Amino acid sequence: MLKFPISDVGEELIGGLVKREGGAISIPHHDEDYKFHNHKLRLAVLSLSREEEEEENSDNDDEKDDQESELICDGCITPIFNRKQRPSSSSSSSSSSKDYYYMSCSSGCNYNLHMACFRLPSRLPSIPLHHQSGHHLILKSSHKLPSEEWKCDVCSLQSSGLFYTCTNIFCLFRADIKCASLPATIYHTAHPQHPLYFQPHGKIRWTLLRPVRQKIYCDAMCGHAAYNYGCNYACGSCEFIVHVRCATLPASTSSRRWDKHHPLLLTYDANLNHQGESIYCDACETAETNPKTWMYRCRHCDLSIHPRCLISTSSEHRNIKFGDKYVIHDAALHPPHPLAYQLLPKRRCDLCRSDRYEQQGFECASCNFCVCLDNCGKEMLGKGDMKAVE
Repeated sequence: MLKFPISDVGEELIGGLVKREGGAISIPHHDEDYKFHNHKLRLAVLSLSREEEEEENSDNDDEKDDQESELICDGCITPIFNRKQRPSSSSSSSSSSKDYYYMSCSSGCNYNLHMACFRLPSRLPSIPLHHQSGHHLILKSSHKLPSEEWKCDVCSLQSSGLFYTCTNIFCLFRADIKCASLPATIYHTAHPQHPLYFQPHGKIRWTLLRPVRQKIYCDAMCGHAAYNYGCNYACGSCEFIVHVRCATLPASTSSRRWDKHHPLLLTYDANLNHQGESIYCDACETAETNPKTWMYRCRHCDLSIHPRCLISTSSEHRNIKFGDKYVIHDAALHPPHPLAYQLLPKRRCDLCRSDRYEQQGFECASCNFCVCLDNCGKEMLGKGDMKAVE
């Protein structure tokens, strides 16, 4: 039974699905075709020495987006290698602790996959979270840019990665590959005394939980009722219940905006650090009076941040890969500089002039030119006026 939070999503969570389906995470000996990418993929190796060098250089990196300088898997939208889980020097003598293998585009595109994501089966008879007679699931790929038309039915998050969808024409079930790999029962560090059982949307165990007339809130204290945001994990012995999207929060994250030198660790009891004082979020500058509010914290810097305030790593946009480059073909509209797909740092789009601060869009670092995704970017992409850089 898996224990959350998980440190290596590719190996522990998705790799578990591959093995349960009888697959093997084998290393290819030559370049291979991949149906969700235009170019062949080849085996790549990330060594610890290289990763350490990149980490040192990142201290002087002034990029705005937290994920942009990391190798991100295009399947599950998590880091290819979690630098915060690097083995200690005493254990680095083994080959597994020196090198980390993954698949990368042979033509130099910014397309990468965990070995487990690369080996995912194209078809599943069922999964624990969607076990319906006669329903099968097939693997598909989102476009680089997420669509508002679909969200994962388990976590209710948009995704630009791989997902499974049901083949039954009367069933609209879709789940990103992380949620499709989830088991029906888990253990969680925030509630270690009992296992947690999967609860589909609208099927909360009212008889085992709080009275029906009382609004049931997620015990991560994210501020939303348990019946919001898709599905939940609930304890069958007591009242503990959390959204799937909260239960699967990463154990640690990083933010060059808030802390360039230390990881932010997920904590479940603020009293351990604040000794009964109010919890202060350094991002939204609000105080939380409930000590059970889950927070990301750095003890070295006395820094606390809501998961929802780290929107690109632990909140609404954590399943979206940022950093891909696009160009506008009309030189009269914008010089031929590449624009990075990211959360916009400016208040207004330079085309429609609408307020799009921290919403998805494209920014040119050379001339501080911004294009919002919803009003302008999608239209330009549809007409061919903007294209991705291969």
